[in-house]
Amino acid sequence: MKKYLLFALGCILFTSCGSEKIPEIKDVKTNETAVICKQGEFISVVPNTYQLKCKDRVYIKVNLELKQNSSWEVGYNKPELVLLDEDGRQIIDGSWQMSLSDTDQSKFESFLKNGEVGTTKEFIFENNFGYDSYAMKAMTQTENFTISLYLEEPEEEKISENNAMESLLDIADEITEEVNDDDFEDIEKTIDAVKETTEIMKSLIDIL
Repeated sequence: MKKYLLFALGCILFTSCGSEKIPEIKDVKTNETAVICKQGEFISVVPNTYQLKCKDRVYIKVNLELKQNSSWEVGYNKPELVLLDEDGRQIIDGSWQMSLSDTDQSKFESFLKNGEVGTTKEFIFENNFGYDSYAMKAMTQTENFTISLYLEEPEEEKISENNAMESLLDIADEITEEVNDDDFEDIEKTIDAVKETTEIMKSLIDIL
């Protein structure tokens, strides 16, 4: 009986030592101030030491500075925060990156469009997916992070551009209709004359 008790106690101790607890807080110092956005430099990260936290999810609060306003929209492409290790490599590959919290999206859009340039606001980035495989890596390997942003052109601007293009095409059609065959012949004759003159000039230069 004593042997069975000792064996059971050993199993309990082995299990408790083998299951490593996920840290709840990780300090992350960043100097990566630029927010990657191919449409322009609108937002930057305020250099600081931020706290990556893990409870029911992995999340981090980041201060962003407004560099310039933009009428372009966030749409479905929410800003992403990519966690990096000490060598600057992504800790998590693929689509499991941290993204702007749903509760902060309207605040972010308002900040981008109507905020005062030079001011800062705090935003939450989080990851609710792949918790078991994500959390331990995030809370033990993160040393830095970078943020990327993709903006979509507002629908009204798309319509305006399309209308402008259609107007240009209409004008081109009108010009084409007004030009008759004789006009095209005159244009061709002029081009041929210019070519001939150019050849003569080249010959004179060679002789000289």
